[in-house]
Amino acid sequence: MTSKLSTGIQKILIIDDDPVQSNVIRMMLELYGLHECEITIAKDGTDGLKRVAAAPDPFSVILTDWRMPRMNGIEFIEAFRKNSVNEGTPVILVTFFAREDERLKSEGSVADAIMFKPVTPQGLVDTINAAWAARQPGQ
Repeated sequence: MTSKLSTGIQKILIIDDDPVQSNVIRMMLELYGLHECEITIAKDGTDGLKRVAAAPDPFSVILTDWRMPRMNGIEFIEAFRKNSVNEGTPVILVTFFAREDERLKSEGSVADAIMFKPVTPQGLVDTINAAWAARQPGQ
């Protein structure tokens, strides 16, 4: 049984250039209790930054693919983190490339967590909850 997401998670941004992948993640989130949560989808890092800037309230969590055109996930996270307003928002990097995990660790990834596709519902919920909890004050 898949657990529920933490109650403080109200808005999630999914950034992926593959609409199938972003919709699969969105559907998983909706199936596991996020009917009341606002989910926004962006097609790449540039679009993601625009959606962050246009949002009246900050996103609770951001999930971003690594390899995308125009602006990849690492570039998105670096640009996103330049604004101190975003300090409390966890960003999870999602990739198909398991070997890149070691490279990301050695490069000191700016992501709060790394997930590998295909994403499972339990893995998605657990990773989001852990990244969310780690970014909360007092953690």
